[in-house]
Amino acid sequence: MFLPYLAQATRPARWPEPGGMLTAINREHDVVVYGATGFVGALTAAYLARHAPEGVRFALAGRSADKLAATRATLPAAAREWPLVVADSGDPVALAALAASTRVLATTVGPYARYGLPVVEACSPATA
Repeated sequence: MFLPYLAQATRPARWPEPGGMLTAINREHDVVVYGATGFVGALTAAYLARHAPEGVRFALAGRSADKLAATRATLPAAAREWPLVVADSGDPVALAALAASTRVLATTVGPYARYGLPVVEACSPATA
């Protein structure tokens, strides 16, 4: 299951210290939860809001600014100021901008066989 893995990934010892080696890449966000308005996306965002160490710069992303704001309002207090990023999986330019804005893009948009490839394609050039 995804959440036990995420629990391991968000232990403070596993995250670099602010200003550490991985932050050398100049990105606006450290982690973006893409598909945050869906069931799994909201669970993932809530988990991160409760367990991620301070200093990690999160954002929520999805197709609708209104739905993203509504989802953010239901999250724990730590997430109430997280930025919102609107990006549709059918818009390569928006996906490219999203990928370029973050060090980690955690997608919960499904079905993955249909919507996953455009996200991977957007992330590939953003690693340079």
